[in-house]
Amino acid sequence: VQYTGANAAPVVSDIHDPKATITVTPGDQVQLTWTVTSMVNGTIITTCPATTDVVTIYNYAANPAANAGADQEDCGRTTAFTLDATPVVSTGNIQQIGTWTVQY
Repeated sequence: VQYTGANAAPVVSDIHDPKATITVTPGDQVQLTWTVTSMVNGTIITTCPATTDVVTIYNYAANPAANAGADQEDCGRTTAFTLDATPVVSTGNIQQIGTWTVQY
């Protein structure tokens, strides 16, 4: 299990169950490798090489509520207005970003 995130590494419910479960915290991701090997009486047979496949799980965090700040009014202003949106704080290692767009 390769884990990238701010929280504790997730745990697979049963490493031998192809339908196992895993809980990944919102904002984090985990990469898992499924390996198939041949065994006889509990001993791995190396004559037949193991096969593997990788799956990545992304649990994107819900975006926080956008808050652009209070409306601003002025008369004949010649200096710039300062925008005052609530800063965006990312959850885990999957970044979230705020972006201003001018509406025409």
